[in-house]
Amino acid sequence: MVRLRRGQRSVIVAIGLRRPDADRLASQVAELLGLSPSWPQ
Repeated sequence: MVRLRRGQRSVIVAIGLRRPDADRLASQVAELLGLSPSWPQ
């Protein structure tokens, strides 16, 4: 599952991905938004 969070708000953008695919999607979304990932890589 890939969930985007900011403060108390969140949205799930994908369910059912394998971990490597979820990590890749999260990285791509973070890059698109100009953010730094908040998880260890």
